[in-house]
Amino acid sequence: SEFHTIRIEHIAQGVISHCNIGGGHGSQHDLKIHAPEFNGGGLGNQKYTEEVVVTDCTFEPTDSVWSVSLGPQSESGNRDERLRDFVFERNHFTAASPTQRLMRASIQGATVRNNIFDLTGGSFTKGVDITKKNDEPQPRDWYVVNNTFYRADSGTFEAIAISGSVPGCVVKNNLGSAPNSSSPELFNGGGQGTDVSNNLLTNSPGWVSSNPSVPAQFDLGAGSNAIDAGALLPYVLLDFDGVAMPSGSAHDIGAFEF
Repeated sequence: SEFHTIRIEHIAQGVISHCNIGGGHGSQHDLKIHAPEFNGGGLGNQKYTEEVVVTDCTFEPTDSVWSVSLGPQSESGNRDERLRDFVFERNHFTAASPTQRLMRASIQGATVRNNIFDLTGGSFTKGVDITKKNDEPQPRDWYVVNNTFYRADSGTFEAIAISGSVPGCVVKNNLGSAPNSSSPELFNGGGQGTDVSNNLLTNSPGWVSSNPSVPAQFDLGAGSNAIDAGALLPYVLLDFDGVAMPSGSAHDIGAFEF
């Protein structure tokens, strides 16, 4: 059988925090959030799923193809289900052999900051995939900043994917390392007018562990090229561990501040 681990059909001003989430099966998801049909009448008419924070969670898929799915519940059936104003911060994502997306989303206004996306062991795996899914308005205005992306094995590594028609996005201060992947890609270059700077894809990120698997091993060691190499971002105030950012002359790149 196939089932979601957590499915939320409508939420406003909600927080999901300090959870260990996994166990979705097949085409179902570890966390699925969608919204009522926008012009569907009834209690959900003209309602958004909005103002949601997902923080300090661990996502450990075992059999799900997409671990986190945010947007219309289906790609068929002319569904206009609208999501806006989300924050994903300080979460740790891992992959399993069926995993193709750690996060696939269609949201108007989202911030994804200070997360760890470990793609190791996944299939054709993307970390963050931003794309329109059905009849909802075009996703827009995403801030994908100060995240850490990693893959230890030789599989596909595409950390951040934004479809070409998505406007108003910012991709900055992201750190990626996939030393055994043949053609690693930190950002696919998509979106309209995407503001991109101070990202670093390197085989030598300078973490305290050369083969990290738990969050503490992604901390920056002395001498890392990521230290003080980021853009100053006023909306990134704390790192994955809650340490104030920046501690030096500029933000460090990635989810951790040295």
